[in-house]
Amino acid sequence: MGAPKATLELAGRELALRAVDAAVAAGLAVGVVAPSGAALPELPPGVALWHEPAGEPHPARGLVAALEAWGGPVVALACDLPLVPPALLAWLAACEGTVVPRIGGVAQPLVARWEASALPALLCVLERGGSLRSAAVAAGANSIGEEELRRFGEPEVFLADVDTPADLARVEALLADAWGFTPG
Repeated sequence: MGAPKATLELAGRELALRAVDAAVAAGLAVGVVAPSGAALPELPPGVALWHEPAGEPHPARGLVAALEAWGGPVVALACDLPLVPPALLAWLAACEGTVVPRIGGVAQPLVARWEASALPALLCVLERGGSLRSAAVAAGANSIGEEELRRFGEPEVFLADVDTPADLARVEALLADAWGFTPG
């Protein structure tokens, strides 16, 4: 990407701050999880910063840090999912258990509700290898399908992620189509 994802700008706002904005708009208490020394934009007052445990990079590290710091369920939102509507985050927060949206048959564990009871499955993935999706299955996550997700908009649009410069351009175009933003 040429720069840390958290500091990449979309429509003049860093991706990490877009995630914070969505969580605040959902009425959630907000904490940001990042590896020690990771580049981040300046976080707004009242936003907690937690550091991932040391080790090989894995998205489960951030969830472990959040669950351990928070001590209860957390709603995860990766910064590279900048179009997730706050209403979906609020809805996930009100759910029971670990809840993972599924689109096109693929679980989306980085915009999900994780219970503290999922910690053993997450730690197992970190120790033995595996995916965050396999941790969700091992944790007994409830799956939320596309039909239910459609109440928040088009899942193919709001679950668009940013992994490459082309993805950033695509998401910027989606933002322009959906909300009338004109790219700079």
